[in-house]
Amino acid sequence: MGQPALSAEDENAVLQHVERWLNHGFFPYHMLAKDAANAYFHNHQGYSQNRPNLNVGWQKGFWMRHRGLADRIAKERSTLKLKGPYEDRRAWKFFQTFKDIKQRLQVFNDNIYAMEDAAFVTTMYRKASLMFVRPMNQNHKREERAFSSVIHCCSTRGKHLTPYVICRSQDPPQTKNFGDIKVSFTQSGWAEANHAVDWAKTVFEPQTRPKGRRQTWRILLISHRFRILFPEFEKFCWDNRIACICFPKNDQQFFNPMENIAFGPMQKSYTDYMRKRFSDNNENAITLDVREFASWIGGEVASSKRAEEAADTWRQSCLLPLDEFRLRNCLQGNRATAVPEDRTSILDSRLYSDETPRIARSLATSRTSVPLPIIPSMETESRYSSRDYSHPLPRESQETEERGGSYESGGGQSDSEGENFNSHQPMTPSRTPRLPKTPRAKSPETASPGSMMSSKKHRDTLDKCIEGSPQTRKRYRDDLILDRGDLEKENVRLKERVELLEQFAFKRPRLD
Repeated sequence: MGQPALSAEDENAVLQHVERWLNHGFFPYHMLAKDAANAYFHNHQGYSQNRPNLNVGWQKGFWMRHRGLADRIAKERSTLKLKGPYEDRRAWKFFQTFKDIKQRLQVFNDNIYAMEDAAFVTTMYRKASLMFVRPMNQNHKREERAFSSVIHCCSTRGKHLTPYVICRSQDPPQTKNFGDIKVSFTQSGWAEANHAVDWAKTVFEPQTRPKGRRQTWRILLISHRFRILFPEFEKFCWDNRIACICFPKNDQQFFNPMENIAFGPMQKSYTDYMRKRFSDNNENAITLDVREFASWIGGEVASSKRAEEAADTWRQSCLLPLDEFRLRNCLQGNRATAVPEDRTSILDSRLYSDETPRIARSLATSRTSVPLPIIPSMETESRYSSRDYSHPLPRESQETEERGGSYESGGGQSDSEGENFNSHQPMTPSRTPRLPKTPRAKSPETASPGSMMSSKKHRDTLDKCIEGSPQTRKRYRDDLILDRGDLEKENVRLKERVELLEQFAFKRPRLD
């Protein structure tokens, strides 16, 4: 059992900090106790000169002295990636935590804020997604695109704070100011732990501090993707009467209103702006410099239209006002009372690539209150190809789903009934459906050059080959090699035709 390096009072303060960190929904990582203790003693007067050596050994002794807290962290870590009922349970825990803190600290609706960071692609050379979210672990995949990330923060009234911009650069870390906007440079292009603390000290705290009422509390809701927050950030906010609460991971689009604010109309506005620049400049690519991007994002968050849209998005969530009935309906898929903006079209293109089919499948099969019609198989579709056939109504499809697969088990009876309904001629062994005629293959002389890639498709395939993984690069490389062979054959054929035409060409006499 390790020797306690702190007094009983100091260790109790560290214990309260760790418990508050867990109660507010933050990630229970391994070095939590050590970082919480160092954050506590960072500005402590008694330890300004002689700070204790709080290392991994001290943390091990801390967990041994507080077995209940260690078991709680281990349990939360084991269920962190589980979905289904665990996901709904985390959503209810967040809702109750937000409700309790709001009532206990007497926080007004005007003092509630939400924060999210988003990446803006600053170099455009083809029509593609120009915004994407922060990856859960950015070290697993190196981002090759030129982009700048922005820390957004918005109040429930639609007030946007000054954006904090982080640009990607290979130069040493530096900071520049363009008007009121601070721009930092990192090699990854994403905000790091020191940027989060700097944002809280220079942007959030001074711009949201209540005037004349120092005892008023504020609530800051933080995205679950923002894993760069550490106890130092939370300790600074708590000392300045800012209660930080972390959104749990939830695939429902209504849950985090800041995601719809950051990836909603602002994403469409940036896409229109970049595509207009791309069409005006007759070049292969355009790049926004840091000053131009900072000017655009500053004007965007200062727009009154963006404030109205953000306030409307907050009203569509279950947090303003607090509505347990709306939260229950949304978690069950009945979203009649919550209609957020659809974010499926603005997620990163990597979510729909060949590398992560599971993520794309989970996004495509999100729960909804409208029952989806059952898509028939190819064999059934050929038999239902009559023009009298119509797709089932939503009520009919719901009854079909409730039968639990009886459509496939009783295939013979349902098929015969469908055939009698459509053509009034039963299916018999002597009457088989006529197979569609296969088109006759064209000769190489009469074949059209449509089999070759267009310039746009060739450029897109080349981009996917460059940005893809080793598995997808091989497939795209094979497509490019085949297309090159087709181009060489087409060039040979065109040269033969040119030589043939030159034999019959003659020079016209001049009329003058």
